[in-house]
Amino acid sequence: MKKDIFAVQMSDGITLKTFVYSADENLSVPLPVVLLRTPYLFKDGQFRDDRYEKEAEYYIARGYLFCVQSIRGTHGSEGTFKLLHPIEISDGKDTLSWLAVQPFCNGNVAVVGSSYEGFTALAAGITGHYILKVVFASSAPASLYDDYFLNRGILNLTTLDYLRYIQTGQGWVNTKDFNKIIDEKCKNIADIRTYDEAVFNLNIPEWKLISRNYCDPNAVFWKERQIVDQLKSIIVPTYHMAGLQYDGNSADTVRNFVETQKNSKNKSQHHLLLGFWNHGQSMPHGDGSNASEFIKDKYDSLLRYYLKNDKTANLENQQVCIQSNFDNKFLNDTQYPLSSLKELKLFLNHNGDKGSLEHSICSSRNESLYNFFPLEKNMYDGKQHVEFECAVDRDFCFLGGIEIDVYCKLPVPQGDIMFFFYKIDKQGERHYYGDRSAIKIIADSLNISHINIESSPMMDKLVSGETFGVEITSNNFPVRARNTGREMVSFFNGFSDTQISILHSYEYQSSLTFKIESSL
Repeated sequence: MKKDIFAVQMSDGITLKTFVYSADENLSVPLPVVLLRTPYLFKDGQFRDDRYEKEAEYYIARGYLFCVQSIRGTHGSEGTFKLLHPIEISDGKDTLSWLAVQPFCNGNVAVVGSSYEGFTALAAGITGHYILKVVFASSAPASLYDDYFLNRGILNLTTLDYLRYIQTGQGWVNTKDFNKIIDEKCKNIADIRTYDEAVFNLNIPEWKLISRNYCDPNAVFWKERQIVDQLKSIIVPTYHMAGLQYDGNSADTVRNFVETQKNSKNKSQHHLLLGFWNHGQSMPHGDGSNASEFIKDKYDSLLRYYLKNDKTANLENQQVCIQSNFDNKFLNDTQYPLSSLKELKLFLNHNGDKGSLEHSICSSRNESLYNFFPLEKNMYDGKQHVEFECAVDRDFCFLGGIEIDVYCKLPVPQGDIMFFFYKIDKQGERHYYGDRSAIKIIADSLNISHINIESSPMMDKLVSGETFGVEITSNNFPVRARNTGREMVSFFNGFSDTQISILHSYEYQSSLTFKIESSL
């Protein structure tokens, strides 16, 4: 295997470090190209041969060239890195134009990627470049304010660690015991704008921009850091893929697909592929051992079809395909949520000391209260969260996001709220589903906030005798930026406690709505 290194020039003059892997000593035979644009080229300051050489072998064995590019401002490439910025659209276009005139490229290119690489794949897809034949975007964020780094406006403090890695190329995207480091160094620092200096002794410009705009959900900055509104313009076949087990970007992926289906003439070009796997397992990495046989077979078939015009490839190309964890079934449809699913609505209620989920609305005005203490780290001590549960009286399966329609009251203009879903099996063991669902909340003049969001997609079979539940709490310290109980979440001289009420009554009909199918 041979690795050629290029400095590919972008339209503004900066160059991006680019590698082309091949089995041909002289790159003399034009072949289809699989392009990966990444911010993850280095680990511990060194090129990640362990990943990219194995991945190159995977594609070369299947008759493709493998091209890896370090994106703007990262690890050998010039320019300035900007988190989830549309500059990746023009850089993707310039890179595709460069490939189009290379003698080793036969004019057929796939752009692929997981996580942030999935974002750059979508950005390249927006260009509509003539040599681009297919896009594979796995677990891809597309909006800074709404997706993984902030999660509907709630800043994830691990973003600071991520930006440290991007800026320095040292270590990896997650520092060991980062939560403890934050706890030790920032416990008494209220202004998150200075956390980069306090934790890493670095000035991280992206962190300064994010923290400076954090309190204003309508800031122009957030509108500039997203490509969601351009996804409809993608005209090439695009596969949006994510896991339904532990995948922090699964909700982002579903949102991306749903956005492409809204009044778009290109909506038939978009496909959604979900399954019971984790983040990063939606497509092959390295030698491909991370992905299930189902994923590898489908991915390989699609690559052969789009890059080699192999009509014998087994596509089964329904627009929506979900590999379920019930009896190894494959669910296909032309829409998401699946047309075969029915809705089950449960209302939040309060019964004595415990919240419940009921089929009927609470008859009187009720509140479930919890106190939030931002400096206490044990959020599960019974004081900092409330639970609502229901006993499962019949077997059923649920699949997809749970619609959360909840009213809450808070004594401050800004706060946040988080939902953790779980089941208790017949042995009394509690099992949590995937990632949390969360949102920054802004109260009206009566201090009431109406929340209507969809959870990350989930999938499970509940059987009679089990219990389903939801924990509702606020932001937990120190993993994510704290709910301070103040309007100016980031900038003040101390932390304060607050009390949040979950409302449930005829007037405030707080509820959860599932997508279920008993026949699964």
